[in-house]
Amino acid sequence: MPRGRQVVRQWRVLRILESSRGGLTVAELAARFADEATERSVRRDLDDLQEAGFALLRSEDSRWSAKVPEGWPYSVPVTASEVLSLLLAADVLAPIDGAELADGLRSLTQKLAPTLPPAAAGFVEELRQCQMAGFSLPGSLDGLGPQLQSVEQAIAKEQRLRIAYRDYEGRQSQRTVEPYVLWFMDGQLYVIAHCLLRRDFRCFVLTRIVQAELLEASFERDPDFDPRAHAEAGVGVYSGLRHDIVLRFLPDAAHLAGERRFHASQEVHDQPDGSALLTMRAAGLAVVAQWVAGMGGRVCAEAPAELTQMVRDIHRAGIAAHGAKGLAPVRDGASQGRDREAG
Repeated sequence: MPRGRQVVRQWRVLRILESSRGGLTVAELAARFADEATERSVRRDLDDLQEAGFALLRSEDSRWSAKVPEGWPYSVPVTASEVLSLLLAADVLAPIDGAELADGLRSLTQKLAPTLPPAAAGFVEELRQCQMAGFSLPGSLDGLGPQLQSVEQAIAKEQRLRIAYRDYEGRQSQRTVEPYVLWFMDGQLYVIAHCLLRRDFRCFVLTRIVQAELLEASFERDPDFDPRAHAEAGVGVYSGLRHDIVLRFLPDAAHLAGERRFHASQEVHDQPDGSALLTMRAAGLAVVAQWVAGMGGRVCAEAPAELTQMVRDIHRAGIAAHGAKGLAPVRDGASQGRDREAG
């Protein structure tokens, strides 16, 4: 079986044939790839796909097409390449194993996988070597099954949930919440919910929910609340007051300014001195400060002043923790003004 770019090209050949109505000749297929493939390599691709068990048909006028295998069990016109895509996409949800969404996708792939030709299993494995999706894994969900199940039931049935929640500082409180969305972000599972204690929407980390009890009381979703807009308001999972944030990438790091998308409002402006200014209006000063501090002086926080101070405090605390002397201690209000992560 082929490797690297060749197996990816074969994937594309299969997709092109499935979408063509009257089929394509080898020359027409090769033309779709411009300089990436010759007619000879396309012929080899067709042979390899047939060897892998995919049902390809060649007409009398030498036009190739992909046909639905005999005995295909689905009335919905699902193609072989779409089944392959689904099998590969299942890897994306692997980090949230145990959630209903991940379990449902796994069940679906287990039903669809046998519909592929037996030899296609090797083709799937080769594609996995060429295309990957990497995600930070959440903390261990061992022992959190009851909490996760209660959250999912509360969302589905629109019922209130009583939780014992441990915040970032380790303090525990009792909350009654109205869960709207289960959200996987930055290696964590979160619950966006309306908190009756805070009388506002909050983002709760699933691994900090010590206990969860589904209540009989139901709730009505606020039609004006958009969970997606709420999630997109800040950098990462932070919400709260939005700030006009300005970061200066020094000349030797200016090329990095456009490599990461912090926020939808982000804009990058090249400067005459070779630096680059990144501007955005978003919540989440704490996470931005942590990222800037980790850049070792190659990126400077220029606005707001609160963000600049937070970066200084992070550096001072880090130096103090590593035994350096002679620097002023972190000011008492260092953590004040932090945007809401949860609680």
